[in-house]
Amino acid sequence: MRRTSISRTFTLEDLPGLTSLQRLRAAVRGKCPHCGCGRMFCGVYQLRERCEVCGTPFERQGGEWTGAMWLTVSMSAVLGLAAWAWLFASGHSFDGDQYAAGLVSTAFGLGAYRYVKAWWIWFGYLTGFVYSEPLYPEHRRRES
Repeated sequence: MRRTSISRTFTLEDLPGLTSLQRLRAAVRGKCPHCGCGRMFCGVYQLRERCEVCGTPFERQGGEWTGAMWLTVSMSAVLGLAAWAWLFASGHSFDGDQYAAGLVSTAFGLGAYRYVKAWWIWFGYLTGFVYSEPLYPEHRRRES
């Protein structure tokens, strides 16, 4: 039976078999790195605010996505330069080869951004920047 709403908060003890590698695999598939069930994205690039199953917020502050964007742009630039250098060095150079390298770079960036973003959220989860918290106030612990 699939859970579609939040009835309580998950803890790591509720998920004993989920290793870091399994959490990474779930994140790259677009699933929540905490529970492995809820979807992270509601569109191709649109990130949900919280996991629909466990309530884990994916971004605590605005602008946390810039790290994933920076990583994607850097990887795209390196790939574009490598494609252009390969074309030039192998003698396959032609008029507009830099445009072909730019096209390869852009296509890679558009295709990889979702996966890099998912990896970025998993990395944030692994390092403690993304963590689960109760969605509803009545589930939060009261400070004494």
